[in-house]
Amino acid sequence: MAFKISRQRARQIVLHSQLLDQPAQKTGKQAVLDIIEHLGYVQVDTLSVIQRAHHHTLWNRSPKYQKKYLLELQSKDKKIFEYWGHAASYLPMKDYRFYQHLMNNADDPNSKWEKERLEKYGYLLEPILKEVEEKGPCQAKDLELPGMTFKKGKNLPWESTQVRFALNMLVFMGQLMITERKKFQKYYDLTERVLPSTVETTLPSREELGRFLVKKALQSYGIATENETRNHIFLGSRDLIFETINAMLYTGEIEEVEVEGITQRYYGQIDYINEQNISKLPNRVLILSPFDNLIIQRDRVRRLFDFDYALECYVTPKKRIHGYFVTPILWKDKLVGRFDPKADRKHKKLILKNIFFEEGFDEFNEFLPAFSDALKSFRDFNECEEIVIDSINPKTLLKELQF
Repeated sequence: MAFKISRQRARQIVLHSQLLDQPAQKTGKQAVLDIIEHLGYVQVDTLSVIQRAHHHTLWNRSPKYQKKYLLELQSKDKKIFEYWGHAASYLPMKDYRFYQHLMNNADDPNSKWEKERLEKYGYLLEPILKEVEEKGPCQAKDLELPGMTFKKGKNLPWESTQVRFALNMLVFMGQLMITERKKFQKYYDLTERVLPSTVETTLPSREELGRFLVKKALQSYGIATENETRNHIFLGSRDLIFETINAMLYTGEIEEVEVEGITQRYYGQIDYINEQNISKLPNRVLILSPFDNLIIQRDRVRRLFDFDYALECYVTPKKRIHGYFVTPILWKDKLVGRFDPKADRKHKKLILKNIFFEEGFDEFNEFLPAFSDALKSFRDFNECEEIVIDSINPKTLLKELQF
């Protein structure tokens, strides 16, 4: 028999699991490491319209976050590494062994696109490994390969594309690691010189991998469907997740959860669902990254939060409804709106375009003071001094926001 909970209770559980109900008690690098280990991954993103997604995601959970914490955890402490989690991600170094199966099979990729590129650029793998072995940590542009040049810019020559792909393949194969980033540029080195000797590298069994993936997903999400569990970290097949969930149901480690008004079957750990610390959420507003772990699975957000969200930077301007880099607004346990921000770093202005609130939302008397505070914090986080609102709907709210 399924354990039944209301949708509001489900949201409270999810936000608690996502570390978004209360700011982190710890500070510094330890807080950042705890967050990454708890969530399982934090997605890396190249877009810098506002602070990059990985910094944004961590800042929302640790308000005293500093970018140097993340960089040092990778380069100096070697407590995290970059690899493919949900997407390109910062991952806990202690989980390294669970990614080795993917690394060991990377030279025989499943996708046609990867196979074609491996055939075209595979001849570069050995020369690049030799170069990195001789030079030590280096960027792509530092490589001196016979008959090839490397340039930066938008219109990259063909050989630059080849080198980049080959480097990424070597990382995917586990032969190279990204040892650090400087000004967001990657430095590569041999895995044997980056991976700490204390890290366990025993290849997990199929059962171990399945349990790792299910437990990580439920730890991060609180409750999750079978598909959401599989899509948390892309390491296991549908069959593996299905088998593991059923095995853990049989042993009583997890239970089926029925959320009021939702037909999909969820799973969770009952002790965690009953935890007394999960209570009414504070009157606090958070501005989420489009790549935040809470909202990265759009169907899940639509079901649990009744919030239809899409990142529109990947579509043509004519097809955009809310803007280029729309960020959701979380208030208490609801996603109540969104806006399109841009940090004008030269003029120290945080520009907010197209602030929209969800249809039917009208709790502005309580919401607006918290929203004003959140915008000021977001301004400071983006290293700006002024907030400029281009448009807001309803317009009457503009004069009520205090900066």
